Amino acid sequence: MNYSIESVGETVSVRAGRFENCVRVKGVAALRLFADPVVGWKDMALTTTEWYCAGASGW
Repeated sequence: MNYSIESVGETVSVRAGRFENCVRVKGVAALRLFADPVVGWKDMALTTTEWYCAGASGW
């Protein structure tokens, strides 16, 4: 997985509350998965988006 910071200073609103000055991080990876005996192996993209906010649980 390759990660990059996409944005800083974002405001995020979730059920746990509203958080300011968050960092948005994007992760990108390429996976090679065995789909089935007919198709065989197939390349699949995996993308994640994560936010890190001061004051959020666990930080």
